[in-house]
Amino acid sequence: MEEDYKYVIWFCVVFILFLLLFFIYIGFKGDENYFTYKGKTEDYKFEIMRIENITFYKIYAYANNMEYIIPMRYRPEDVENISFNLEKSNIIKPNVYITQDVGLVNQTDSKSVLALMEFNRILGTANYGIYKLNVASSVIEATNKSIDLGLPVITCENVTGRDTVVLLRLGHQNRVDTENGCVILEAENGDDLIRVADRLSYFLLDVF
Repeated sequence: MEEDYKYVIWFCVVFILFLLLFFIYIGFKGDENYFTYKGKTEDYKFEIMRIENITFYKIYAYANNMEYIIPMRYRPEDVENISFNLEKSNIIKPNVYITQDVGLVNQTDSKSVLALMEFNRILGTANYGIYKLNVASSVIEATNKSIDLGLPVITCENVTGRDTVVLLRLGHQNRVDTENGCVILEAENGDDLIRVADRLSYFLLDVF
């Protein structure tokens, strides 16, 4: 009888230890999908989300007394080294035109479109939109395709006190800058253009 009692006690102890180890394992396993980045004024929580072979980093940001969960293609650490020279007054205006050469879409395998979507959703009026500005896509020169799509022709010459122009282009450097009031997003290739766009996005979210 005493041996049976000892066996029950031993079994209970082993079972409890097993449960503890299991929950500890689950806890650590869950933490693998989250990380924290120390931003300019606060720590930002990120959740890693994988869809097929693409990884997104969802940032939990607060603005206007609301929580915004915004998926990004790159982590803050991935864009820290991008040259950046921009003030919010250069871009935060009632109307924002994001413009590019129509040929850039083919040159970058449509990654220039993905790039503009990264910060468009933060600036615009959709659910992700924090600034609620009037954002429109445009081109620097009209083509039959752009006319069919109804895209206006906007260049850096159209910058005014109420109108921001953001120009996407390929070049010899990955950078965010301004030229005569026009916001320039320049990258060496399509993937870097998305990375440059995320650098701008994190700036708009006050991470940098």
